Amino acid sequence: GVVTFQGNDEFSEKDLESVVTIRTGDIASPYEIDRSRSKIRAKYGEEGYLFTKVKVETTPSDDDDGRNNLQFNIEEGPEVSIGAITIEGNTKIPDDALKGAMSEVKEKSWWQFWRTSGFDRKKLKKDETLIVDYYRERGFINASVLSDSISIDPTTGKADVQISVSEGRQMFLRN
Repeated sequence: GVVTFQGNDEFSEKDLESVVTIRTGDIASPYEIDRSRSKIRAKYGEEGYLFTKVKVETTPSDDDDGRNNLQFNIEEGPEVSIGAITIEGNTKIPDDALKGAMSEVKEKSWWQFWRTSGFDRKKLKKDETLIVDYYRERGFINASVLSDSISIDPTTGKADVQISVSEGRQMFLRN
């Protein structure tokens, strides 16, 4: 049978073919079909499409050879972008300085209409490491990120990010 994709605007067929575990002519076990669905959803998730739905439709092949065609029907949903970033627990270093230390996850200003600020959890984790590094460069050797939380408004597609930090004591070196 043949493997096809329907409803994919964000990614080309070629992009999706590289992700799925089933190829044209393969035996499509329920496990491989489900695995492919998950991989498609993960690929969309990496680009900020956290509400993507993937349904699979099987139809008999036109060749009457007992094979089935597989069609992945994709409903991309809204792209989730960054809304507000809130940092809690910081008393010595201001929010703006910590947000400035972040390289991947940024709030989008009204004049940055061209910039994509899609949400990706891996990028958030990388930025949390940068926040800790920023603290440590300033003598807060015990600084850490305690937790983060993301609340997504499905109607606007905005993800508000809240990061909780522990600064610890600032250390100074004596001459």
